[in-house]
Amino acid sequence: MHPVAKKYFELHPEKQKKVQIDLCKKAYKLWLNYTSNNGITEYRETIAGTVQKIDFSLPYDAIEAVIHGKDELNINERYLEPAAALQDEDLKFSADMEMAYYSIYNLYQHHITGKLGDSWVIVNQALSALGEYDTIKHLEAAINSAA
Repeated sequence: MHPVAKKYFELHPEKQKKVQIDLCKKAYKLWLNYTSNNGITEYRETIAGTVQKIDFSLPYDAIEAVIHGKDELNINERYLEPAAALQDEDLKFSADMEMAYYSIYNLYQHHITGKLGDSWVIVNQALSALGEYDTIKHLEAAINSAA
């Protein structure tokens, strides 16, 4: 295990949460830029054939719910359609931006619904979105910021 990853696992769970939030905020900014630059605003849901608009505030709202420790914006319900669309490949992002989107989704699932047990998945996905060459730098910066 890399020493920086080991440092993450040695953090108190609240500090780990801060690291996850920091990384997911960075991943969200990249995802927003990606969708904006590529004109991705909607997708066609193949089962019903309906056109769905992308809820650009959903990842932000999910991060905010984790920060505040509660969901007052029906986030879980709002994630149902886009999560299914990603799995069905009706909604497509590049591989790294898919990781960005999933990191935020899993941040929410772990801290608000309790449906994700391993928080390292969040960190791993966010780091995948941020780029393989700067992984250690991003993780170390997030750890130092949380300390």
